[in-house]
Amino acid sequence: MLDAAERAHLGAIADYERTGSGFISHDHVDLANPAVGKLKAAGVPVLCWTIRNETEEGAARQVADNITFEDYRAAK
Repeated sequence: MLDAAERAHLGAIADYERTGSGFISHDHVDLANPAVGKLKAAGVPVLCWTIRNETEEGAARQVADNITFEDYRAAK
């Protein structure tokens, strides 16, 4: 689908400032990405998707400000 260079560029969230974005919405499996942490530390709201169980929810709540759930009722 995407070559390695394009995946790396997208994973670095390199276009955040250029696009004038006000938040990021990121795959929950990549919330430990340093680019996510850098934006979060700068006050950027972090949304994530798609949480389907309690374990995923617990990990997501450590980083995300808002979460998209599917086929799972949030514990909190």
